[in-house]
Amino acid sequence: MLRGVGRGCWALVAAALLWTACRDPGVSAQERARVHATHADGVPLHATPGDSAVTGRLADGLDVEVLRWDADHRWLEVRAPDGSAGWMSARYLDRAPAPLPPAWRSRTACAAAPRRSRAPGARIGSWNLRWFPDGAAHGPADHPTDVEWMACAIASLGVDALAVQEVMLHARGQAAVEQLTARLSAATGGRWRAAFDACPRDGRQHVGWLWDEARVRLEDIEGLDDVNPLGGCTGRLRPGLAATLRFGSGRVLRGVVVHLDSGTEARDRDHRSQSVERLAARAAELGDAIVLGDFNSMGGGGIDGAAERAALDARLGRAGWRRPPGEVECTEIYRGHGAALDHAYVSAGLSATMETAGICAAGCQVPRGSAPPSLDVLSDHCPIVVEIRD
Repeated sequence: MLRGVGRGCWALVAAALLWTACRDPGVSAQERARVHATHADGVPLHATPGDSAVTGRLADGLDVEVLRWDADHRWLEVRAPDGSAGWMSARYLDRAPAPLPPAWRSRTACAAAPRRSRAPGARIGSWNLRWFPDGAAHGPADHPTDVEWMACAIASLGVDALAVQEVMLHARGQAAVEQLTARLSAATGGRWRAAFDACPRDGRQHVGWLWDEARVRLEDIEGLDDVNPLGGCTGRLRPGLAATLRFGSGRVLRGVVVHLDSGTEARDRDHRSQSVERLAARAAELGDAIVLGDFNSMGGGGIDGAAERAALDARLGRAGWRRPPGEVECTEIYRGHGAALDHAYVSAGLSATMETAGICAAGCQVPRGSAPPSLDVLSDHCPIVVEIRD
């Protein structure tokens, strides 16, 4: 990021910005920047700083004209050579990758990292735990889940409740859930509990909620069988799991965790579309609500992931839900590349922001041979966190 001086030339920092002239008051100069895409779709452009809606994309390595910065120098408005313009996050300037947050470098670094102060409002997260605790579908993997590190990582998020996906509830899984909630309670000084869908505990994936009773009460927990287009637990797909969240501030929300069908076949995408329709149909009965989880919006059946996400936003938008503003470019790292599969939507009347955490906070590409250990022993998904202000 460039910072101004009274007169004379400006400095070039980390090779991020390219200047075409020395700048002096009264002298017209054009600030230029080179963008660095962390996702195959390119750098997203937005209509306003912090907006979640994408209005266009910039190709990796493109030189653009900088029109202006926002007050915090976190966003800049740019114009591309083809004349398209919009706001982009400063994190996409061509510079050194962002450092991995301490909580995700190692278990030791996580334990030593300062804890985030927990906000007075409602802070709710979602995380796909990748076949917790085995780390793979068929028995423990070479790198099963590091439960101690996972508890520390969740504690670092500062959330009151966490919607979780891909939890196995065979004997090993149930024991690991008890270990996870006990370590979370010790790490936060709270009283963590867990609840999951009622599908058979035969090694399949489950959706559920983890929550700190010292901060929020969960009541009226119920399965939403119709969220699975095949019904309930049929086809080893998942129902939704709804709960009423009562916060100490007096805020009451209906929360729904989902994990939609995975895959890029037309049938898989059709299942996801049906699930979204079922969710949208429930909007009125849910009232003030947050819906979050792994939507698996990877495209298929002739459309790409970006088109599926746009359709998802539009359908839930018509139902009265919106994606909170914030920087969430990817939520999963697969074979070194990021994808946006995990999402959150809140009722339109709620004031909320959203962010991503974990390794995705440092970028959406992992060069070959440099994968962080957390990718092996925690999850290939990254948590997303929604903060709802009172």
